[in-house]
Amino acid sequence: MASHLGIDPVQLFIRFLLGLILLSTSLSKLFRLSRFRRTILEYQILPLSFASHKIFLMVVSLVIPIAELLVAFGLVSGLFLRYSIGIACGLLLLFSLAIAVNLIRGRSDLSCHCDGVFSSHRISW
Repeated sequence: MASHLGIDPVQLFIRFLLGLILLSTSLSKLFRLSRFRRTILEYQILPLSFASHKIFLMVVSLVIPIAELLVAFGLVSGLFLRYSIGIACGLLLLFSLAIAVNLIRGRSDLSCHCDGVFSSHRISW
């Protein structure tokens, strides 16, 4: 159902909701970068050879929240919408895979580190 402006209100609602969620999680990570770096290490997804390089870890811990922030802006503003949707899907897939790998390893004692509007809780299916 499209409005008279050609904008589907359901799609607009989903864009705004996801945009606000990504905005809150990105700001939470950016304001607590050292904690986010520890989270990346805690999930044990990166090969040890990469994780042991402080510069690589610093770059990863900055790229993820900045990508979330840019995607949030794109989803809410509608600018570069196709790219924003694609990157949002990629980020959500990345986060889901990190959680799934750890659950398969039997590591359900980890915090999701979602922060933002979701707070944090233990990972689960």
